[in-house]
Amino acid sequence: MKNLYLGSFLAAATLGLLTLSASPQSACNPQVTVSGTTCLGDTITVTMSGHLDCKGCLVGSLDPGPTFIGPLTIPVGMPARTFVIGLAGKSRTFTIPNDPVLMNASYYFCAILTDGASMVASPGTQITICP
Repeated sequence: MKNLYLGSFLAAATLGLLTLSASPQSACNPQVTVSGTTCLGDTITVTMSGHLDCKGCLVGSLDPGPTFIGPLTIPVGMPARTFVIGLAGKSRTFTIPNDPVLMNASYYFCAILTDGASMVASPGTQITICP
């Protein structure tokens, strides 16, 4: 269901129902922050922030991207997974599995926010799993 939301969001932009912004300096000002250490077995919190009237989704991918949709550059590759849907300020907590195969693996996050008239993506945020 969450990935359907991302697809619907991007389809609305493609159909011209939303204006795509090439600049992350819109009124929404989306950002992604990661708190916690990114080592095996640790817990991190990933937060989608921006203007509190904006809504959207926090997406992540193993692919660093970018993905281009018209003038909008989404700094993660597809396929991307949607982790948080809602107003800016929402976060998601993850526990990194204690699996040695994940050491040195990277994961990429970005927030895609809209004010109802335009849509903008945050800069990408990369985490790399340490032992």
